[in-house]
Amino acid sequence: MSSKDPGRETRPARSDRGGEDGGASPHTLPAAGDKHGWRVRFRARRAAAAQEDLRAESESLAATWRTEILTTLPRGATVCAYVPTETEPGGVRMLDDALAAGLRVLVPVTGAPGPLSWAQYTGSGSLRPARYGLLEPPGPVLAPSAIAGATLILVPAVAVDLRGVRLGRGGGYYDRTLPLAAPGAAMVCVVGDGELVDELPEDPHDVRVGTVLTPRRGVVRIDRH
Repeated sequence: MSSKDPGRETRPARSDRGGEDGGASPHTLPAAGDKHGWRVRFRARRAAAAQEDLRAESESLAATWRTEILTTLPRGATVCAYVPTETEPGGVRMLDDALAAGLRVLVPVTGAPGPLSWAQYTGSGSLRPARYGLLEPPGPVLAPSAIAGATLILVPAVAVDLRGVRLGRGGGYYDRTLPLAAPGAAMVCVVGDGELVDELPEDPHDVRVGTVLTPRRGVVRIDRH
């Protein structure tokens, strides 16, 4: 797909400002290293999206999740996922579909800064309000090392680039958590079509993902060689 495709951002131009733009605008491309500026841009676009478009996006993502990803996992396998907020791509339907496929689903439990702890997801009806406006299960809390047993990990992202570089929410929780995953675990980001871009800022500690799930392009495998 060409970089002129309206569903994709082009590579940002280099800037002499070094990415320190506290007044980042969603209407201009941020400097190459300005993670905050890129978050502002993508969040503003998603906040401005029509509800019907977000619903259609979620339907498409869930359908591809069921047919192209869940069917590749053996029953009983562990999936580490997350409970998305109302504006994030996907929805709890994806988690419920994983349960229906016979998978064990773990989601994060909010805590102090550091690697994420986990709890078992048993259905959307059991979720309770947690910090930061999130929802989480009430079940026993599992240690951060529980991620090492996951065959597949759904990783939240504001955007992802074609090298597998993920732009997270900025809290650093997943930067501390993903190194604990098993070497062969599949890492998948779920994003909107306009949130898969050519290039994003990358720090040395960033862990790249190998797969991106989008509404229109479906499953995109990242060539990390």
